[in-house]
Amino acid sequence: MDNKKIFSEKNSIKFIIFYVLILLFISRAMFYCVFVIHDRTFSFERFLSAVNIWDCGYYRDIIVNGYPTSATKTASWAFFPLYPLTVKVVTIITGLSIDLSGFILSNICCFISCIYAWRYIMRTRNNIEEVKFYLSLMVLGVCGFYESIMYTEAMYLMFLTMCFVYMEEGHYLKMGLCGALLSATRNTGVFFVFAILFYWIKKSGAKSLKDFVIKTFCNTRLVLGTMMVPLGLFLFMHHLWRLTGDPLAFVHIQKAFMLDTKPGMFNVFYRAIVIYGRQLWFWGYCGGLLLILAMICTCKRNSERVWGAINWLIPFQRGMGCQHRYLHISLVTELIFSDLCMKFNKKIRWIILGVMILAEVVLMYLWIDGNGWLV
Repeated sequence: MDNKKIFSEKNSIKFIIFYVLILLFISRAMFYCVFVIHDRTFSFERFLSAVNIWDCGYYRDIIVNGYPTSATKTASWAFFPLYPLTVKVVTIITGLSIDLSGFILSNICCFISCIYAWRYIMRTRNNIEEVKFYLSLMVLGVCGFYESIMYTEAMYLMFLTMCFVYMEEGHYLKMGLCGALLSATRNTGVFFVFAILFYWIKKSGAKSLKDFVIKTFCNTRLVLGTMMVPLGLFLFMHHLWRLTGDPLAFVHIQKAFMLDTKPGMFNVFYRAIVIYGRQLWFWGYCGGLLLILAMICTCKRNSERVWGAINWLIPFQRGMGCQHRYLHISLVTELIFSDLCMKFNKKIRWIILGVMILAEVVLMYLWIDGNGWLV
């Protein structure tokens, strides 16, 4: 596909930068206004404290004290190191507070992820209208606020989007580097190797397994780039091994977060039914998850379909409460939904986006109110 045609003046980087900055300003202003309505104060410091809750406490502890050497009820081994390490660097360089440094870093990562999303959509869909809809949905729509708080969501989405872009462009070493950073940000990042595999199955055009193996190992950059993806995870495992003697401490500590629930999809679902089964919203949530899974299964692109399925299944092994934010930053969920919405006319798309923005305002309020389901 001709790069000059795809990235023409009409679809230029200057327009996209301006468009994303406007979206970010509106979204963060919405978040702040919701805080003001909830807490009845204009203090920005109080705002940062109010939104940086739940898991943010673990990141603060890692930034200040590092990882513990022995198991405690608050052991932070489940939280991967790249994001808190970067926040710490920002605080050292700027002298800003941890909360403000995290807020700034997350928004920068969100901005960069949007720029790379433009590149990916233009390369795979070549539709500037879908770019604008996707970016609006990602920043202003449901769960967009996660990309502004001191969570790993924005950084993870940034490296993930970069991985997809470099994979599509054939820059496999850059893809591998971003993949290594991805797996140092969150445990699910290591599974990007499966997205690469299914992308290459289609790309190689191999007629047999032998032909596939030959074409694969002849592409040394692809092989090396793929092998680089788990590097972030392996380095974290090495650190945990030296610190605690258990390289899988990040897995074993998950039991502390699951309370009395055994791991596995059916156990998690059963416990959720026991707790929330009498509430109508819960069944609407379940219906939404099934609808998303159906959309993922119908995706035409191999890499997107496989990656979407992985990000639907893996969070389910620990709990249902985090499912929505994992799906939001999988890139694929919002992208497939955008594909579907592009089949409607512009008026219908505006209505859909409006509903998503209203839902986001509700979620912002619930988050500031300390709703545990959103953790």
